[in-house]
Amino acid sequence: MDKFVSGICEIKSIWTQNVTSSNFYFHLRDLSIDSVFYNGSPIDYIFHEEDTLDYSYYIIPNLQGNSNDTFRVKIYYSGTMTNEVGSKPFGGVFLADSILFAIGVGMHNQYVSTTQHWLPCYDHPSDKATFHFRFITPKDFTIATNGITRLAGYTNDGYPIWESSSTFPIATYLMTFAMGKFNTMKLDEWNLPSNIESIVYYPPQDEEAVRFAFNHFAKYFYAMQNRYGRYPFEKIGYVIVPFSEGAMEHQTMITFPESVVQDIYNSKDTNNIMALHEFSHQWFGNSVSPLDFRDAWFNESFATFSEAAFLELISGKDAYLKDLLQKKNDYINYSTKYEGILPIYGFSRKPPSSNYPSTIYWKGAVVVGMLRYYLGDEKFFDLIRTYLDQFAYQSRSTFDFINFCNYYLTENINWFFDQWIFGKGYPILNINVIQQPLSDTLSSIEIKISQVQPKDYGLYIHLPIEFNFKLAENRSIDTVLEMNQIEQTFVLDSFPRILNLSVNQGKKVVSLFSAN
Repeated sequence: MDKFVSGICEIKSIWTQNVTSSNFYFHLRDLSIDSVFYNGSPIDYIFHEEDTLDYSYYIIPNLQGNSNDTFRVKIYYSGTMTNEVGSKPFGGVFLADSILFAIGVGMHNQYVSTTQHWLPCYDHPSDKATFHFRFITPKDFTIATNGITRLAGYTNDGYPIWESSSTFPIATYLMTFAMGKFNTMKLDEWNLPSNIESIVYYPPQDEEAVRFAFNHFAKYFYAMQNRYGRYPFEKIGYVIVPFSEGAMEHQTMITFPESVVQDIYNSKDTNNIMALHEFSHQWFGNSVSPLDFRDAWFNESFATFSEAAFLELISGKDAYLKDLLQKKNDYINYSTKYEGILPIYGFSRKPPSSNYPSTIYWKGAVVVGMLRYYLGDEKFFDLIRTYLDQFAYQSRSTFDFINFCNYYLTENINWFFDQWIFGKGYPILNINVIQQPLSDTLSSIEIKISQVQPKDYGLYIHLPIEFNFKLAENRSIDTVLEMNQIEQTFVLDSFPRILNLSVNQGKKVVSLFSAN
């Protein structure tokens, strides 16, 4: 078995206006084009490459058409499929342990989406399409891919022909396939809706581990529906592959690492948070997709927040806050030190950053949690459900989301996105607490807080700062103060005398700041 492919890709499009001279663009990387046809006739094409960006595409120039007319571009191609370059490639096509599989994004390339390593397409998230796939595989092999898949027949030589399709549009970076000698298992079949196909493809030797790791999938399914609304697709699938770099949320067919399945089984972890994270992407990123990859923070921030939201539903609010607190600490102690100080939107992709830096996961999750705290639970989840429903199966930008928030809330909250999404860094606070006794049991508490972060981080407003005051007889009081100035003094009069205190420990809210 090797990575050679011989394929035909037909792209059906509709002109949205009358054109007398228009270009048609598509991407294909490291594979050879044998011929291209336009509406059944051979046509010339041009290869364009930007060497400094390692970015290339093909152009079919000077096309003509009338509004609402359909046209077809058919591309015959072949060659050895590749992946992004580098010491630890993430995106592209891989062959390991006789399993051939594709991952839809790269971590370190200039073009992000890596479906172009196996399929001619306009490889950009703004261009969603329905699809019909047809794979011819080696004998005894199965194909795991997007949409509803069926064995359609056999070639004259006895090779299986698999077909798969979906009426739900898909961004190209979410397209995938995995080919191998897989066993299959239904996901929690007795507890999921009968109209949604659920399946796991896995190597036979992983049977016991897979059954354990996905035994409680229904709790993910209903937890996410509870939070975000109806599941948006006709299938949910996972394919287990020998890939150590991570998982990928391909639409209806999540690629999941074999090593993680084994770790979950060996540790007897009944939560499988990675599976939950990737599943939540079916709402965040797959149903509502990024307009371009600067908007991918929306996918990852909400999916990482969903980990905490899931823990809240099964273990309570303390578990939610504890998880967000850990993500806050991971961001401040790891991301900022090893990736640099990055904004969530428009971050640098140069090393030590990447196309998907941990900042948009950990900082992003805490920021989403702060938006939830600011709005309150009912308003926050109603807003998110309405947004996901209104823009389902479309691609939307960060600015679309902000405008929707302002419209839905009838309140301008640009300040929130300016400081947390577009701004870099986080607040750094100096906190000084002075206690003046008023009686044996009461005191006046003066709290002076200064924002001392670098000036280019900006001023943070509506910043919740939670204090946990330790009192006599093992009692405590949690108080949240809101900071809106560079320096601010708060006075708590006739307050029970305090023995000790802690700041931002997540009793009511986890806020993104560090304190001296």
